[in-house]
Amino acid sequence: MQITHVFETHVHADHVSGNMELKSRTGAKIHFMEGSPVEFDHEVVREGDVFEFGNAKLEMLKTPGHTPNAMSILVTDRSRGEEPWLVLTGDCMFVGDFKKTFAASFLEGLGFEHVHSLAGGMKAWLNAGYEVVN
Repeated sequence: MQITHVFETHVHADHVSGNMELKSRTGAKIHFMEGSPVEFDHEVVREGDVFEFGNAKLEMLKTPGHTPNAMSILVTDRSRGEEPWLVLTGDCMFVGDFKKTFAASFLEGLGFEHVHSLAGGMKAWLNAGYEVVN
């Protein structure tokens, strides 16, 4: 398997991503949600952008909260079916809560609307490796 893309869920000083190391070793493209405060070479993604890799379909969701330009990634595995079965939330959703760090509360932002409307049985992979099932 070759790493070709790195999708950063948010820019924040609370973590080290390693994206530049991955890019230097693999040539992978680094992706951030539009408006992210990033000054190095990267690709901009927008709400609704879709990437397909074999049976996998990734849809970008703008989910502000922990940071204003955070994103989550809705994952469909076509070998399972045509409906999404997983959402990667990065640091916008924590076990038992949504992250509400900035003045525009996550619960009032697009992020809550997206996550709230997810189908029953969908898995959510949260920060620090937590998993919950809707």
